[in-house]
Amino acid sequence: MKKCPHCGKEYTDDVQVCAIDQTSFDDPYNSSDPDYSKQDRTPYAGYAIRFLARLIDMLFGFVVAYAAGFLAVLTIALLGSAGVIAPGWQHRLHAFSVLAILLAMAGDSIYHLFCEGIHGATVGKLCCGLRVISQDGRPSTFKGAFIRTLAYPIDSFFLGLVGL
Repeated sequence: MKKCPHCGKEYTDDVQVCAIDQTSFDDPYNSSDPDYSKQDRTPYAGYAIRFLARLIDMLFGFVVAYAAGFLAVLTIALLGSAGVIAPGWQHRLHAFSVLAILLAMAGDSIYHLFCEGIHGATVGKLCCGLRVISQDGRPSTFKGAFIRTLAYPIDSFFLGLVGL
């Protein structure tokens, strides 16, 4: 029986990669010996690939937002035609507001928090072959994802140069 040094899941001897965190059992760096530094051997993702992953995430967010907006308008229109909502509801809607912008930012933050906290990657990162890991090489945690999510607005203000 083999045991993954990161998550602790046990596997039969014929298994080569941990199903949970993709750790290779044939990798000599999987030793629990602290002299092996996973950080030293982890490939670095450059600025361009990170930018592409963020761009894909933004496009994915737009698609989800437009689909949700379409469903919301359709629902409100159906409720309006059924007489559940008072006539003139269209005139009470506003195009943009501070609340809408804050809700969009919160939705983006929650998306990154859960995707990176649970799986270690958002849709954009998956498309680009990237995965978020902690500094010791272990899979990302919710705490790490939360810190990344809080730091992103500061990093984005400087066009990603802080994280670079």
